[in-house]
Amino acid sequence: MNIIPEGKEQIYVEAVYKEPIEGIPFSNVGLTVGVSKYIDQGEIETELDKQIQRLTKEYFDKLASEIKKSRNTLIDQLRVDLDKEYSDKLAKAKEIILRQREEIKLLKENKDE
Repeated sequence: MNIIPEGKEQIYVEAVYKEPIEGIPFSNVGLTVGVSKYIDQGEIETELDKQIQRLTKEYFDKLASEIKKSRNTLIDQLRVDLDKEYSDKLAKAKEIILRQREEIKLLKENKDE
C-alpha cells in the first residue's frame, strides 16, 4: 500500500515518443518512459509538463545514440534500394486493392437489394 504524505499528491507521468532518427533512412524509434513522484498540492499541471519534457528529451537522445551505434549500414542501404525498386509497384497494388474492395462492397449492396 502506498501512503501519500500530508499536503502532497502523487502523480505518474508517462511520455510516449515516436519519430524517425535523423540521418537514418526507414528508422522509427518508439519510446515510453514513466515516473511517479510526490508533489505539493496544486502544482500538478506545471510538474507534469516539466517531467514529460525531461523524460522525452533525456531518453530519446539516449535511445537515438544507442541505435545509431548499432545500425548496420548495409541493411540501411538495402532498405533504400528496395524502396526505390518497389514503392511505385506497392502504391499501384494498394490502388487496385482499394478499388476491388469498393467493387465488392457495391456488389454486396446490390445483392442485398
